[in-house]
Amino acid sequence: MDTVRIISECDLTSEIDAAIRRTLVQCFPKDVEFFSRNRAWHGCAPSYSVLVLEGAEVIAHLGVVERRVTVGGVPVDVAGLQNVCVLPECRGRGLCRAVVSAAMDEANRRGLDCGLLFCSAELIPVYERCGWQLATGRAVVRVDSDGEEKPLPEGNVPMWYPLRMSVFPEGGVHLGGNDW
Repeated sequence: MDTVRIISECDLTSEIDAAIRRTLVQCFPKDVEFFSRNRAWHGCAPSYSVLVLEGAEVIAHLGVVERRVTVGGVPVDVAGLQNVCVLPECRGRGLCRAVVSAAMDEANRRGLDCGLLFCSAELIPVYERCGWQLATGRAVVRVDSDGEEKPLPEGNVPMWYPLRMSVFPEGGVHLGGNDW
């Protein structure tokens, strides 16, 4: 059985960081230049990472960004999933479900209101099988590195996961920073 590990960013060793980046490079080949150097997508570093190791190799991973956002003007503390991936040769073993489930259990333990992620349309069924719900039909505003408010980039579908809140508030989502 594969063991899921949760590692706070402050406890992440340089060896694990390098192993995560190697996996990200394999899973996101169009972003090789970025992930070979960094994991903080759009400058958003995770608070904790959830991973599955096989030897020294990370075979499944996701990072969780903890942030207070507003939804319809209501402050919401979210666990933002980023860089969710499973090595191609390891898919079909339930590893995505395992890391996502562990991430949400940890977010619940930390007292966060809900999970929030942005995915492509073809990944919606994957997350729905893990209990995520669509949060479409609303504006999502991010703040880029220049401080300018912009809409979420085209093709990013917002989804949420209930934790302390059972209903996602109505209205637009303001990320209070860049998307992750």
